[in-house]
Amino acid sequence: MPWGELDNPSDPESESYAHTYGVNYDGNGNTGGSVPIDSSNYEEGARVIVLENTGSLVKTGYTFVGWNMEADSSALDRLPGDTFLMVAADVTLYAKWMPQQGTYLGNGNLIKQIPDLMSDNDTGATYVGSSLWIAGHYGTLYEIQPSNGTVLSTITTPFVHGLMGLAHDGSNFWIANHHDGKIYEVDFSGAILSSFSTPNTDTGTERRVHGLAWDGNYIWHADSTLDMIFQFDRTGNILSQFPSPSTLPYGLAWDGTYLWHSDGGTKNIYKIDPASGAVLHSFPISAYPGSFSMAFEGTYLWLSGNTSNMIYQID
Repeated sequence: MPWGELDNPSDPESESYAHTYGVNYDGNGNTGGSVPIDSSNYEEGARVIVLENTGSLVKTGYTFVGWNMEADSSALDRLPGDTFLMVAADVTLYAKWMPQQGTYLGNGNLIKQIPDLMSDNDTGATYVGSSLWIAGHYGTLYEIQPSNGTVLSTITTPFVHGLMGLAHDGSNFWIANHHDGKIYEVDFSGAILSSFSTPNTDTGTERRVHGLAWDGNYIWHADSTLDMIFQFDRTGNILSQFPSPSTLPYGLAWDGTYLWHSDGGTKNIYKIDPASGAVLHSFPISAYPGSFSMAFEGTYLWLSGNTSNMIYQID
């Protein structure tokens, strides 16, 4: 072998040849702007700095909140300025979008209804991306197509019974378990990431810990044993609390400004000032039997429950 050939970077047989890899950015459904371009080549183990949204990516009805290693935001979030070590393969970072929140009207009129195709009792609801997610009482989370009720995917959690309440914080799910009175953080594989105990010290098999909602920073929770609504941080510290409007608090939803809360006793939905707990507005939901789990999708409210074979969208 001629002298110097080992130092030829174009020769893949050379012992000194270093493989390099690229980092690509994907707009992930953007309706405007352009993705940033990282023109660097990285060897395995090299430090990569995540780029800003330099091309002003936008998506109608959504806000850009960073990047993720998967298009469905099921992997690790990467914020602009974060660093990570390059792997031995090209990497794609997908734009992560959150639905823009607008104050829910609270008219209570039916927009549409879709069949409930799950073989489980609906006990929690939340909206993630363009999908409605429903918590089944027997431990499964269901991804629902809002247009027709089709079950798109499922997540099996470690729980076989007792799920009550569901929220999503932009990365992971939060579920309440009324058997042990705890709230759990779980990822898209169903694995438990963290948990904390609620103030409910009932020792019965059903402690009636119910609705959950995520307000962008903190967790809201409705407790039907204590007839209270609590605001927690991610570790379970109580940040605020106030009595529920009536004696059977169930579902919770957050519209970006206000809490919306369903009560199984009065069969009303209440608009609540989160700072004071004051009821600002209410309307009956008697037309939607058993619909006590709620999710807000940016414009309308979705209702589901364990005594109805339908899921409702209302204005």
